[in-house]
Amino acid sequence: MVFRRLPLGIRVFGLLVASLLVVQILNLAAVLLFPPTPGPVFTVAQIKAALDKVTHIDNLQVWTKEPGEMRPQNSQLRDLRDSLAARLGGAPDDLVVEFATSPSRTGTRTDKGVLDASTWLPQDAPQDGHFDPDSFVFSRQFKIGLRLADGSWRVVSPVDSLKALWKDRAMIWLLGTVLLSVPLAYLLASWVSAPIRRFGAAAERLGRNLREPPLRLDGPAEIAGAAKAFNEMASRLNRFVDDRVAMMGAVAHDLRTPLTRLSFRLDTVAEEVRAKAEDDIGEMREMLAALLSFVQTMQNDRPRQRQELRSLLTSIADDQADMGRSVVVEDGPEIVLVGDHLGLRSLFTNLIDNAVAYGGGASIRLRQQGREAVVEIDDDGPGLPQEELERVFEPFYRSEPSRSRRTGGMGLGLALVRSVAVAHCGRALLENRTGRGLRASVHLPV
Repeated sequence: MVFRRLPLGIRVFGLLVASLLVVQILNLAAVLLFPPTPGPVFTVAQIKAALDKVTHIDNLQVWTKEPGEMRPQNSQLRDLRDSLAARLGGAPDDLVVEFATSPSRTGTRTDKGVLDASTWLPQDAPQDGHFDPDSFVFSRQFKIGLRLADGSWRVVSPVDSLKALWKDRAMIWLLGTVLLSVPLAYLLASWVSAPIRRFGAAAERLGRNLREPPLRLDGPAEIAGAAKAFNEMASRLNRFVDDRVAMMGAVAHDLRTPLTRLSFRLDTVAEEVRAKAEDDIGEMREMLAALLSFVQTMQNDRPRQRQELRSLLTSIADDQADMGRSVVVEDGPEIVLVGDHLGLRSLFTNLIDNAVAYGGGASIRLRQQGREAVVEIDDDGPGLPQEELERVFEPFYRSEPSRSRRTGGMGLGLALVRSVAVAHCGRALLENRTGRGLRASVHLPV
């Protein structure tokens, strides 16, 4: 728990150091478990061919040394030198055989540096020369020199023997580093960035629904501090919205009383004036009723439950058909989501009412797109200008002349539609259909 509260920079640094140590320990273990692959062996015939042709043959390299550069023959290898000379058909004094030897555990070879790997792993030193007397073959690191007529020496030795003997270990080390570090880095980066991802997801949810629960105050100190500020901001936004909505509801409610008194006083005025005034009062009452309905829908924090979307749409369509309206629900899949039943019913009722009012009827289509349920409501009306497809979702906005007060409403229906959709982490869109008509689309997560 203490580590979870450390600053993010310290966490990243510590995890990087730990991951590097783990990778290197595992690589070292792999290298020690897999000894170097034995190098190639060389026969007398191969050595003779290399000396005669003066060229690289079968992993043997050839070069020339000046007379004073060749060391005298080691006395311990004199018998081997004589046997090799007999097989090569030359004089023993014209031949020198050298083997690289492992250093003692307490000393350092004079021909190698202090940092030579063989001083650390003498039992596996790849510089060790080797000779098999039974098969008379040479391996590992050796040199065989042949004295020429001018006194110089022609020398053969294995090509890159040290590199050849250690390349498998180097490849194991490299591949182990890649194979171990990449998944470790991914897991560590995911773990470190998890609080940031949760923070971003919470911000996205808050943008869709102000009633989202607060963030947990855990994780690094920076994230915990940001989460605390985020929760305070969300709380202030909720209070701000609630205050404004409550004020709208209070004003709408209180205005009904003076309107009622005003309607009683119209009994004493002339008939012509009273009829016009009563029309205005009736329209104002409808506007206030719509405003109160909008406020109630926005204020009520109703519990959400599983909804069968096709049943809900069919129920609304049946109610419309009972009133003699042309509303059809096309065949499609059964989709279940979690939502507010009254809010969703109000959302789709508003869209269907608009389609009937402005297009003469509605065709409803339900389908699933990925992890979203998509409801499309088409009408055959005049559509909307392109620049108004977004503006009509603004509260109190009414398009003129086709969608005006004469057809009912005060510009809150589509505002309610979008508010309910956003509260369900979805979205509502309008688009003109090809040819004629308008399509209203609602996308809700399932």
